Amino acid sequence: MQVMGRKVLLVGSGITAALTGALLRKQAADHISLTIWDKARGAGGRMSTSRSSGDSECLADLGAQYITVLPDNFEKNREIYRNLLEDRIIEPLALGAISGMKDFPPGTQHFVTPNGMSSLVKYFISMSAPEATLFQHHISSITQIGEKLQVETNTGTKEEFDVVILTLPAPQVLQLSGDVPKLLKRQPELEAGLRAVTFSSRFALALYFNSGDGQHEPWAAKYINDSPIFRYASIENRKRNRPEKPPAAVFHSNVQYGQENIDRSLIDMEPVLLEEYRKLFPTWPKPAAIKCQKWRYSQVTSPFPGKIGSISILNKPLLLCGGDSFTGSGFDNCIESARSLTKNVLEFLEV
Repeated sequence: MQVMGRKVLLVGSGITAALTGALLRKQAADHISLTIWDKARGAGGRMSTSRSSGDSECLADLGAQYITVLPDNFEKNREIYRNLLEDRIIEPLALGAISGMKDFPPGTQHFVTPNGMSSLVKYFISMSAPEATLFQHHISSITQIGEKLQVETNTGTKEEFDVVILTLPAPQVLQLSGDVPKLLKRQPELEAGLRAVTFSSRFALALYFNSGDGQHEPWAAKYINDSPIFRYASIENRKRNRPEKPPAAVFHSNVQYGQENIDRSLIDMEPVLLEEYRKLFPTWPKPAAIKCQKWRYSQVTSPFPGKIGSISILNKPLLLCGGDSFTGSGFDNCIESARSLTKNVLEFLEV
């Protein structure tokens, strides 16, 4: 006998969670009540897009910059890419737009998001049609109570669910309290696998300019080789094939600099990053607004052994972990994790 309306909680509102929600809504719509919790103030995760406080059309992608799709992955996920292109969520990156990009196999495609990378996440969240989406809900513990999982936030909010899906970076899963540490101790191979996952760290600097303030460069984005701090720079409106939009620029630190300085505060780091930007581009106009972002967990450098897509910490009630920690970074890898998570949930629901 199938139980209808099982309560499912997606923890995180990044791309893996959004894809998982969309797949569950498509394949188990009559069997679930879906809720999303995220500690941030909005959806996107590491695909977040920030708007200038002075101009809502001035956008900056603080995390992921564009999507690279190898030929085999495009074939595997052809339906997803067809829908994204038809719905104008993504479009091809202009040829030669990025200076210094490494070589890829023939047939590799690159895509940008005209409305910012977070629009990709929000597209799939809309397909998820969650019954509730709650931000500023930072979970701190998960406790089994009979056949339910009680999830508690760091502000004391508590709710019980039949299924909990964690799409957090693996190091953050290990920080959870309640029954999670005990459950992992019983499964040392899972705990060891989670501890084996590592990430690079980086800082992002976004500069928002007034309309008409141009950056006269021959590129839309560039990989930088002659800076001790920055590895990448992007002129955002040009990168997204929207030169008529208000200009913004984004800079990403290199991996070594991010790793060495990740414990420094943004208050300390912002003037350092701005000084390096001015050295690199002294003729650019003064920005109207600035935002500095720290990514402690930027890109996966060592995924969970075997790249297995997801793991189950508890089978009944169901506690799953997924995301790029279990596949490696990249949109197609997140699709793989979402499919793995969905398969486990459908088996639990007996759908």
